[in-house]
Amino acid sequence: MRILYLCADRGIPVRGHKGAAVHVRGLTDALVQAGHAVAIFTPRPGPADGPAPLAEIVESSGATDDAAAQAAAALAWLERHPVDALYERYSLWSDVGARLRAAAGLPLVLEVNAPLRAEAARHRGIEDDARAAQIEARQFGAADHLAVVSEPLAAYVCAHGADPRRVHVTPNAVDPQHFHPAVRGGAVRQRHGLHGRAVIGFAGRMRPWHDGPTLLRAFARLHAADAATHLLLVGEMDPALLAQIQAAGLAAAVTCTGPLPHCAVPEHLAAMDVAVSPHAASEAGEGFYFSPLKLFEYLACGVPTVAADVGQPARLIQPGVNGYLYPPGDDAALAAAIAALLADRTHGRALAWQGAALVLTQHTWAQNAAAVTGWLAEAGARRVDARGSLANAAEARGVGDAATGAAGLTLPLLDDKLRQRLYRATRPDLAGPLLARQLPGFRKKGPLDLERVEITAVLKVKPGRRCVLAYTLHARHRASGQPVLRQVVGKVFRDQRGQRLLALQAQLYRHGFGPDAPDGIDVPQPLAYIPEMRMLVQARVPGETLDALTGRGGAGPAVARAAQALARLHSSRAFAPERNGAAPAVDAPSLAPYTLADELRGLEDYAARLAELRPDAWPAVQALHAALLAWADRLPAPPATTPLHRDFYYSQLLFDGPRLHLIDFDLLAQGDPALDVANFSAHLAYLGLEQHGDLSRLAGDAARFLAAYCAARPPDEGFARRLAFYQAATWFRLLNVVAPRPALRHLFQPLLAHTQAALRDTAPELA
Repeated sequence: MRILYLCADRGIPVRGHKGAAVHVRGLTDALVQAGHAVAIFTPRPGPADGPAPLAEIVESSGATDDAAAQAAAALAWLERHPVDALYERYSLWSDVGARLRAAAGLPLVLEVNAPLRAEAARHRGIEDDARAAQIEARQFGAADHLAVVSEPLAAYVCAHGADPRRVHVTPNAVDPQHFHPAVRGGAVRQRHGLHGRAVIGFAGRMRPWHDGPTLLRAFARLHAADAATHLLLVGEMDPALLAQIQAAGLAAAVTCTGPLPHCAVPEHLAAMDVAVSPHAASEAGEGFYFSPLKLFEYLACGVPTVAADVGQPARLIQPGVNGYLYPPGDDAALAAAIAALLADRTHGRALAWQGAALVLTQHTWAQNAAAVTGWLAEAGARRVDARGSLANAAEARGVGDAATGAAGLTLPLLDDKLRQRLYRATRPDLAGPLLARQLPGFRKKGPLDLERVEITAVLKVKPGRRCVLAYTLHARHRASGQPVLRQVVGKVFRDQRGQRLLALQAQLYRHGFGPDAPDGIDVPQPLAYIPEMRMLVQARVPGETLDALTGRGGAGPAVARAAQALARLHSSRAFAPERNGAAPAVDAPSLAPYTLADELRGLEDYAARLAELRPDAWPAVQALHAALLAWADRLPAPPATTPLHRDFYYSQLLFDGPRLHLIDFDLLAQGDPALDVANFSAHLAYLGLEQHGDLSRLAGDAARFLAAYCAARPPDEGFARRLAFYQAATWFRLLNVVAPRPALRHLFQPLLAHTQAALRDTAPELA
């Protein structure tokens, strides 16, 4: 879609740093990024060296503010540059949009950010209110749609000529490429000597309605109680406030940055421990029509936030959920809210994350742009413009805010537990520099330059625990200039286990499971651990999983190959064993033991969870759990422990022609090999149930697997008894997999009956 954006207000330099200019660029940039062609028609482009929008700037006549002359100039431009739609930022004396709509037949969206006529009358006086009211009514009545930034403004425009059916509340927003919770503020703290300080901050041009005196009084209270507190004022401050700071003797505890380019604001917000959005009591109630841009930016950057309990801030902030509110003008309450956040930093970070998630999912410029183009397309579909072209509704609705992963998830991912780590990992622009810094070949003085990162798939997500991502790294060889592609997998964990897993997988890779393995059984090459994302990175290997093979009618040779791979893992000398007396490999990382007692603790947790998920089946589940505990008491101990995969089943094998790749060593431990064998065979039975509705469908494949494993690694005397127990324990665990998932709940009853039958057949005295 081709859009002409009209901004007739001389007080808005498009390439400037004030909030209105940021708004103009934010929306027009989002429109351009969504694939639309945008031109900004303005009398004030702003400084040549200022931040330039992605849209084309067309400077209107500089000699006059007359709306008729501006409209004539715009119409002349339109004759040479046809467009599909008009968008105007409401200005007090401008009805250019209404004139162009009438002359050219183009659909018009009018953006209203303030009741400008009422503001002028209240604060400055207005020479010709009747004419201003006439212009205002003409604009409000002509627009096909009106975008207003707050509910009070919706009421205002409806009271002055707008059709309520065409009015949409569209608050301010952020550009998530710049404002996001992974921004770092360390450089700002270093620059201003703020390390070790509790930093309370405000960002923006301080205006009377921002209530700087209440903020200063609240800070004085905090500083009197704790000299480590510091006030960071980012932007142009009111000279009267600066004088009050001096008079209060707080100059040494306050840093004023002065005016800053908007691109420098995010790192300053990230340097704050608490951000404040103050507003004066006189603006409370229905008269508060603002949509504070700073508040959205605070929240997007994941900064714990306190705002005045007025207007839109009171709708955006849920106290105790994503921030705190205070009664406007009440410095004691403001100080108490800030102190609460400083006293409990963990709670503050949790609130801040919820604030970031809210803004980044609901208040981005891309989302606002998508709404605008939707309205324009709707209006344009009903109207043929003066040149006979129709607005393209399908194109307009193609606007998106983020990429979508192969798993159908919208990227970047906002997870309450993984937070900034996963957010960075699912933003290619943020993940790229971290990958380049750590991966072999891309590091400083390496042979490759990383040019672009693409997320090609979200392979697995366990909310709050981990996420597995597939990346394509687009690089160029520094010497030859030839393009190079690298496929890697990144595994993001809630904790720091990835660093240890890197060492364990590297040990396997070096000791028998590398690319030169004579039997073609290997593990993916471990590449790096990236602490900023708590990510283990490994090479991506090709292949099909075993369940894909069985789904095509059986996989006898494949299950035998799987057995061979497991037997070799169990026989590996790569790790220092716990009890079998074998000599450890040189510099080998040790494996944590996994015992029968650990397994029983897991069964206890599964039983408790099933009690919540399926209370109707609790008597049967309770009886089954008790029988498993009794059965465990009679099991013989394994004569020796081995390296144990602990999650060995059909999805952890990738068959690639003659090669077999073993993956996912997150649970690697030292334990009873019967557990891995049982886990695999029990999962085959479950796979038969899931794919074919028959738990015995793959019994032949399970028998082949067991025979091949025993041929490769002869079992000990008590192996069969332990195998039967761990099979039943695996089916019990799988009840927890199917119970909470609507698409799998129908499998619960047959799986429960199968587990009960296994117990009766193998240990009838306990059933």
